[in-house]
Amino acid sequence: MNWLLSLPAVQKVDAALETGLGGALGGAWGSASALITAELYRNRPTPLLVIVSGSGDGFLEDLATFNIAAEEFPEPAGENRFLQAQRFQRAQEFRKGRNRVLVATPAALQAPLPSVKIVEKAKVVLRVGEERSFSGLVEAAIDAGYER
Repeated sequence: MNWLLSLPAVQKVDAALETGLGGALGGAWGSASALITAELYRNRPTPLLVIVSGSGDGFLEDLATFNIAAEEFPEPAGENRFLQAQRFQRAQEFRKGRNRVLVATPAALQAPLPSVKIVEKAKVVLRVGEERSFSGLVEAAIDAGYER
């Protein structure tokens, strides 16, 4: 669908992406914005952060329909440690260029993440054959902010 890339508004966004800037698509109905995003990504396969209003679920499904693998950068949900870890991991993967297309809402992007230094300090690495005391693991978890 290279004809999409010939549309003036899409060319403007594509030119901005080429220079490392962001662009905005407005007025696209239904799955059209996901289709345009898919074509822009195919044309320039560099990491792409897509900010959507409302839930990103439908947008992610539409991108999958157009054969673009994308991940959601979820909004925080209280003190859910798993979700906090997932948010941190996805941000790190995107920063390193591993997540090629990341879909987020403004609320997800406004929520703070812990610093890399804090996460690295709290990380506990377990290796096969290595022995650790249970009390030492519990202490490391408490130091990382987990509660009994």
